[in-house]
Amino acid sequence: MEIFDAKLWVIGLALHVTIETRDTLQTHGVTQVAVFSDSQTAIRRVEYLVPGPGLRLPRRINRTSEALLAHIIATEIDCVLGPSSIPGNNKVDRQAHLARDASGDTVIERPYTSPLN
Repeated sequence: MEIFDAKLWVIGLALHVTIETRDTLQTHGVTQVAVFSDSQTAIRRVEYLVPGPGLRLPRRINRTSEALLAHIIATEIDCVLGPSSIPGNNKVDRQAHLARDASGDTVIERPYTSPLN
């Protein structure tokens, strides 16, 4: 899997987790979720489903987004600056690749203590 596919996979995973927890979200009045990515190219691929290679993941993302909208939860996918200058970014990228390649649970629990952990 290329890094571009990994970026799409992570967006899809975020929406998949959201659809699985939609009842809880609705109970708390959530009507919109935001997913952030540092890949403008991946976000554009999700927005424009023109025929071509690599369409499976963007289509899945769109189907999941439509399913969320059917449950009155809108989806927004936004771009953020790449974290190349943030300490620990390489470690985060390695963890993302491990999670992507794992055959079981892809959630790694770790308490937030600071932007550096």
